[in-house]
Amino acid sequence: MNADTVCAQILQDALLRYIPAVRTLGIRVLTADPRSVSLLLPLAENANHHTLFGGSSALAATLCGWAMTHLLCPDADGNIVIQNSKIRYLRPAFSDGTVSARITDEAAVAQFHEDFVTKGKAKIDIAVEIRSGGELATAFEGRYVALKR
Repeated sequence: MNADTVCAQILQDALLRYIPAVRTLGIRVLTADPRSVSLLLPLAENANHHTLFGGSSALAATLCGWAMTHLLCPDADGNIVIQNSKIRYLRPAFSDGTVSARITDEAAVAQFHEDFVTKGKAKIDIAVEIRSGGELATAFEGRYVALKR
């Protein structure tokens, strides 16, 4: 088992522990590493009029951003909240959704880590995409706050 596979399994376990809806919606971690997370949002458990339900998409996008923040700051031990978010539904999703977040701003990550250590809380903006059939269906932006316990 490689490090990314172990990271994905640890993240799946954390999501099941901290977010009960993960089990109900059938959300699974596809990949996870310190700079990216990809989740599966299955159509079968989240269908509404033969497309992914918008509420499930919103929850999965919020969850993916939470998961990315969790990987960035494991010392928060799951004590992460969303402060605000914006979501755009760009097209219907007629198949399973792949929900992905990727860190590209290393300066923001450095500031996030510094604030967590020095202030006991830190904020970071995370962008998430949901793709279905290879096409962008949903775009999400969320601000997450990690707090020391």
